[in-house]
Order: sequence, then C-alpha cells, then structure tokens
Amino acid sequence: MIDTSTDQIVFSEPLKELTGGGGNDKYVKECTELYLGDKGIEKLKGFDRLVNLEVLFLSNNKLTHISHLDQNFRMRRLYAANNKIFTLKGPSMQNMRFLELLDLTNNNLRDLQKVLGNIEHLKFLKELELSGNPCCEEPDYRLHTVFRFPSLHVLDSHIVTEEERFKAAKLLGEETVQNNIAFMQKAPPKPHRVAPGQESQLESELNVAVEKLKQRQAKTHISEEQAVVNALEAMHGGASTGRALTPFPRVPGGLHGGASSGSVLHLLVQGF
Repeated sequence: MIDTSTDQIVFSEPLKELTGGGGNDKYVKECTELYLGDKGIEKLKGFDRLVNLEVLFLSNNKLTHISHLDQNFRMRRLYAANNKIFTLKGPSMQNMRFLELLDLTNNNLRDLQKVLGNIEHLKFLKELELSGNPCCEEPDYRLHTVFRFPSLHVLDSHIVTEEERFKAAKLLGEETVQNNIAFMQKAPPKPHRVAPGQESQLESELNVAVEKLKQRQAKTHISEEQAVVNALEAMHGGASTGRALTPFPRVPGGLHGGASSGSVLHLLVQGF
C-alpha cells in the first residue's frame, strides 16, 4: 500500500502491510521483519511504532536517502539495493548501531571516505554490499573498506580473506602512521606576544587587581605570586577561565630576589 497524496510523492506506509492495518498494537510491537520492496517508494515515514523491527526490505524503490528510521535502533539487516541513495548522513543510520548486514547495491553513493565515515560506527557489521556505486571505482576500494571494518566477513558477495586484511593493514596502516608523524613534525604556532608598551586588557585589569591585593599583603602575609592567582580567581570566579589555576614555577631568586612582579604577571597572562 502506498500514499501519493502529497505532490505525488510516494511515501511508505508500513503499518498497512500488517494484519489489521496497524490498528492492533500487539501486531505492531511484535513485528520484527517487514517487506516494502518494489513499491516505488520515494520517502520513508510511519516506522515510529515499529520499535522491534530488525529486518527491513526497501530494495527496488526510488529512495534518495535513509530517513525516519530513528526509532528503529534494533535493526540488524537493512536491504536498500537498487534505489537512488546518494548520502548516508542523518540520525537514522547513526542509530542503527547493531546492523550486521547492509545492502546498498546499485545506488548513487560517491566519495568512498565519506561513505565509510558515515557508517564506520557499525561495529557489528558482518556483510556490506556497495557494488554498483561510483565510490567502488576509487583506487584500493576493497582494501580501504576492509581496513575500516575489522568485523566484516563479506564485502560485495565475496568473503574477506586474511590476505586482504594483511594487505589493508600494511598499506593503510603505514599510511596512517606516516600521516601522524607528519602532523607531529609540524612546527608549533608561535605564541602571541603583546607589543612593547602595549598592555592587553587582561594585563591592565590584573595590574589593578594585584595592586589592591598587595595592599593587604602585610596583614595576610600572602606572597605576591599568590596575589596574582587570587586576582585571576577574583576576575574569573575561581578557575572558570577554562583551565585550572595551578601553581606556576617560582622565578629563581624569588620575586624579591631579582624578578619583578611584571615578569610573573606576563608569564601568567601568557598562560591565558
């Protein structure tokens, strides 16, 4: 049964496939498998009550994406071959974390890395069918796919061999290591420094706050370093600046042994 009432778009009507047309809650809740293939369906809807659905056949329709299956997180097998699906983004696919079989044969999926990235959360996936999609024409398609899915047993109706796993690990594992090394070898960004004679707003505020706290120093016997920390806490409501106010290294000789309060203040401001 199909619905063509809205601008001639064909929507799915899954409940009408059940005994009683969805009027019996018992049948709806107990439904674990549903066939909706070959119905010309363009968009999905009406699956919210089918909370125990585990197997869904959507092959040979006109779907462009998988949607409105957000509540069907118990899905284990999804057949959606021979549609027009061009993207796997969206909460429906993200919520199907227990999928063991995903058949997307003969669709319009492009950009292999995006395709794999949208389904790499499927840690229980054992069988994946992607043949007939443009993404399968990319270099080393099988190796990339096998590498991203260690649990995969069958890819495009062919068993994943140990030799393939070894090749994938050797090729793409080394590539990943090299990319990580290259990233780590990049020069760190130069720290921002205030131009001579130009105080930042934070430094100006700190100077005022520190001077006020230093006036109490003789009575409370707190150090000048602690006064700076107290000033920061007073300005930002404790450690709400985004990082903990941890003790900083003491300047050799102490503040009164050669290092000025300005140098400590500058070090603290740099840390923020």
